[in-house]
Amino acid sequence: MRDRQIWEETITEIDGVLTEAKKVTNFRRYFNWWLKTKEGQAVKEKLFIDQQGKCIKCNGLLQLSGANGVLVNHSEVHHLAPLALLQKYAEANPQIDLATLRVFVISYQYLRLVHPLCNKQLGEKIGDLPGLKFLKDFLQENTQKYD
Repeated sequence: MRDRQIWEETITEIDGVLTEAKKVTNFRRYFNWWLKTKEGQAVKEKLFIDQQGKCIKCNGLLQLSGANGVLVNHSEVHHLAPLALLQKYAEANPQIDLATLRVFVISYQYLRLVHPLCNKQLGEKIGDLPGLKFLKDFLQENTQKYD
């Protein structure tokens, strides 16, 4: 009876650890949480200002909502290091330090504002920055796996 109780406690503990691990490696969930923070909103506003209110894909005007009263729903954040690809990379390389990859999820230099439709059209296109070469190499090495 005691062995059974220890076994069930161990299984429960393992399930808890796995649940937490999934939260940590779910880059989309992490980004969505971060975007709601003051820091996330400040980065989005800075992108809007630096891009002069224009979409990086079509150069059309964007709208951004925030404390200053501008409307937000007409823009989305495009990741130059696509979240789905980062997720696949993390899953294929379990030894990787996840904090290293999180930099690509929330860092200003890897984010751009676009229209929702433009974001869909860009899809998982990797930005042309030297720091993203590892993702381009990964995608090239695994093209057939993810097509």
